[in-house]
Parts: sequence; structure tokens; C-alpha cells
Amino acid sequence: MLGRHADAEELAQPWAADPDGLDFWEACLIVVRSLQARDRHTDAEAFLAGHDLSLRDMDDVYFD
Repeated sequence: MLGRHADAEELAQPWAADPDGLDFWEACLIVVRSLQARDRHTDAEAFLAGHDLSLRDMDDVYFD
């Protein structure tokens, strides 16, 4: 058991890897919020940069 945030991040990673997937944006948001909750802000920014995104791109992402 990794802990609530790390578990969510681990589960969301596969969906966040496919930019054409239906759940891509939500999965990215889960990963980013998980990293931020654990004070890993630099990792969150690096994760997004790997997809040519920034934290600002997450501003309009919401869960349905």
C-alpha cells in the first residue's frame, strides 16, 4: 500500500500516458494533484512538461 495519493497516481499513470485517450486530462489531473499533495511540485511540472503541458493547462480540467 503506497498511501492514498501515491495509489491514485499509480492507477492514473497508464491513462495519462495516452494523449488521445478519453480519460487523458482527468488522469493527468490526478497525477498532478497527487504529486502536489506530497509537496512534489517540481515533479508535477516535469510530468506535465513531458506532455508539452503546464500547470496552467490544468486550470480548466474538472471531473465529470
